[in-house]
Amino acid sequence: MKGQVFAITLVVVSGVATFIMFISTMDSISLTRNRFYRDYHFADVFVNLKRAPESLKEKIQNVPGVHQVETRVSAYVKLDIKGFPEPVTARIISVPDDGKPLLNRLYIRKGRLANPAKDNEVVINEGFAQAHGFDPGDRFAAIIHGKWKELTITGIALSPEFVLIMRPEAMSPDFKHYGILWMGRKALGKSYEMDGAFNDVVLTLYPEANVSDVLSGIDRIVERYGGFERVYRATMDRRSADPFYLFGDEYFGGLRDALGDRLHLCVVEKGDAIAAAGLFVETDGIVQYHLGGTDEAFSRDEPSKLMFHFVCGWAKERGNSHLHLGGGVGGANDSLLHFKAGFSPQRHPFRREFLLHAADEYTFHFSLILPVSSSCIIPCLIARAFASFSSIASISWSRSVKIETIAFC
Repeated sequence: MKGQVFAITLVVVSGVATFIMFISTMDSISLTRNRFYRDYHFADVFVNLKRAPESLKEKIQNVPGVHQVETRVSAYVKLDIKGFPEPVTARIISVPDDGKPLLNRLYIRKGRLANPAKDNEVVINEGFAQAHGFDPGDRFAAIIHGKWKELTITGIALSPEFVLIMRPEAMSPDFKHYGILWMGRKALGKSYEMDGAFNDVVLTLYPEANVSDVLSGIDRIVERYGGFERVYRATMDRRSADPFYLFGDEYFGGLRDALGDRLHLCVVEKGDAIAAAGLFVETDGIVQYHLGGTDEAFSRDEPSKLMFHFVCGWAKERGNSHLHLGGGVGGANDSLLHFKAGFSPQRHPFRREFLLHAADEYTFHFSLILPVSSSCIIPCLIARAFASFSSIASISWSRSVKIETIAFC
């Protein structure tokens, strides 16, 4: 009997001891995490944009409840690692040129920070370095803004922002195929033509701040600067488009990386709201309309007509001969083709190429090419586009339409 009591007591004591050990371990891990976040100034809010002027930082700082604000340049890039044939992607993020981020500071495990004056030096995250056996001084290549560039690793770091690193839409970490890179703000900004602008902002809040109110305030400020995807997807949803056309952020990022300065974004605004937006590709004297959308609230104003009219003049000024609007959905003789046909009587055969793993198939469809000298109906709207790759002087076409601050990105 005494033996049984002793055995039971021993089991209970062991269970309690194990439980206390687990609780102590969890407390230790939590305290270590919280200290790491505090000491390296982990941000509370993360906002991604397409492009916004640096002056917007002050407006975000003035939102009630916001404590600290830091703007950055960020992009997704494809990597070329010698001896590793599988596709690898990474997110590259700028750090201030003095090497001291206000938020999400880096803990350098090996080496040093990248030289802010050099666009070929980067710091990489530790997990990615371990997966590939990288050390400071090693090199790999990356496609940055459509250009192949060899990069030198100057340091290996940890960041409170990337404790658990996963590729967008991935289910689990994959250090061999996805990593984080850090480069000086000046160098990275120059590579993406972001001088005086940013596309990523992080901030901290005061303890008493109302998070919902802060987020709503920030959304109102930055909405216009990340509007193309929102307008495009809303247009596709409204038209019950095939899922094939519901492109994600990775597609648009890859499109920009692949096409570089041949890809342009035109934005039409009415007041502070985006009425319409479109992507255009410029090559060999032809400007090709790729994707676009119209905010339902402005559909009666038909802002896309103003967009095409402006692009027509813009394309001609740059020495292009044709603005190609494309055809109907999948080459069909549908309402989309009829809309485009209203801009010009010209018709041309257009080849659509689908590259399959098994074979190449070519399909011919009717589509539309619009000469840059053609005219179109202009609604009474104010059109603006956010400055990015190149700027175009302000012009007026009529008494009812004024084009202010026009540029393409």
